Amino acid sequence: MANDQQKIAAFSDALSHALDYGEEGLKLAVQILQQEKGQVKLALYDLLWENLDPRRRKQLWQHLIDSQSTPTDNTDD
Repeated sequence: MANDQQKIAAFSDALSHALDYGEEGLKLAVQILQQEKGQVKLALYDLLWENLDPRRRKQLWQHLIDSQSTPTDNTDD
């Protein structure tokens, strides 16, 4: 299994390619980010944030908010 530094290096490399694909690339990067935990997740988030322009940072923020939202049950029993 890859150690933390290897994961961060791999993400950095993949990120440079993923962001070439606009919104879909950002979604993929966020999916990868959400699978990690602890210090690796923080390091990957920082790396992603540093590589985004202000518009894409706003998109990232919205993706993170949306991913934390849970659907509400609107059924009337």
